[in-house]
This record gives sequence, C-alpha cells and structure tokens, in this order.
Amino acid sequence: MVVQDAAQQRLQTRALDNESGYNEKKGIFRDLGMRVNEQESGIQSIYGNVLNIAQSTRQTADELIIANGHQKSVRKNM
Repeated sequence: MVVQDAAQQRLQTRALDNESGYNEKKGIFRDLGMRVNEQESGIQSIYGNVLNIAQSTRQTADELIIANGHQKSVRKNM
C-alpha cells in the first residue's frame, strides 16, 4: 500500500510538472505570437512609407522633366 501510494504521488508530481511545463510553453508561444504581430505592424508601416516615397519620387521626377522643358523654352526665347 505504501509503495502504491508513493508511486501514485510520483505520477501526480510528474503530471503537475508536465502541466506546469505546458503552461509555461503556452505562455512563451503566446508572447511570441504577440511579438510577431507587432513586427508585422511595423513591417506594414515601413512598406507604406516605401510606397509613399516611391510615389513622391515619381512625382518629383515628373516635375523636374516639366521644369527642364520650361527652362529650355525660356532659353530659346532669350
């Protein structure tokens, strides 16, 4: 009876240890998931900024082409 009680106690202790380890790992993965989501938001923000810069650069290039045309026109009329 004492041996059986000791075996049951060991099994119960192992089960509690396993549950504790499981909960710890669950918490780690939950935190990791939150960090991945935060990084995704940051990446989306960076991507949006890159798109805005690309558009601004295209607009600036167009304006420079127009300005160059005006400058050539003024020089011809001088």
